[in-house]
Amino acid sequence: PKAAERLAWMYQNGVGAERSLPQMFRFLKIAAEGGRARTMVTLGQAYAVGDGTEAEGAAALRWFERADKAHQMAALPWLIRAWRGEFGTPADPAKAFV
Repeated sequence: PKAAERLAWMYQNGVGAERSLPQMFRFLKIAAEGGRARTMVTLGQAYAVGDGTEAEGAAALRWFERADKAHQMAALPWLIRAWRGEFGTPADPAKAFV
């Protein structure tokens, strides 16, 4: 998972490989599924805004929630945005009010 995380960064930034958001997304998913909590947030962001994949709010929310459960603090502002109904997710005002 750590190597996949680094490959994702390389494809995202065009360092050592041609910039490719679909390849970035592919390796983000591998790293996140392998338990890399920070990458779970980054994968959620990719789903939220459609970087390297189609925008999919429900998937973004799932990855932000997984990152939060893994104690990744960077997930919280993204969770709040998702709970506010951004990214096409259903609004949940009780959760969004932190």
